Amino acid sequence: MVTPKEDLPLQAATAAIDISPEMGVQIFGDIGRHRPVRKIRDRLFARAQLTRLDHYLQVQREHAALLNERLAGLDGLILPMMPPCHEHSWYNYICRLDLDTLGFNGNAPLMRQCRERRRLRSEAIRRGPEAH
Repeated sequence: MVTPKEDLPLQAATAAIDISPEMGVQIFGDIGRHRPVRKIRDRLFARAQLTRLDHYLQVQREHAALLNERLAGLDGLILPMMPPCHEHSWYNYICRLDLDTLGFNGNAPLMRQCRERRRLRSEAIRRGPEAH
């Protein structure tokens, strides 16, 4: 249902936005070129997405639990861990490989490079952000 622009509560240039509990958020007209309208649109989109956040996080937790269950016990695979007093968004599910368990003795220069990166990363963490 398209409502005449003069009946809508918010109007900018050729765009109009109607927010109502019955219809949700309705955006009419050309809003792509108008910076203030883009800001309004982006805020409305973010607000609408936030209403779905709890459901999204619950689905992510269910998927992560299923992956943990199915991948548990695989030799050489280190599953993501989470401290007991924290909640994870599970936006990324990152597993690591235990190369020793997998018997990887492969590319010596590559292994040296990985060890050097790990050493530099741990030194940077010990020094803290002020050292940069």
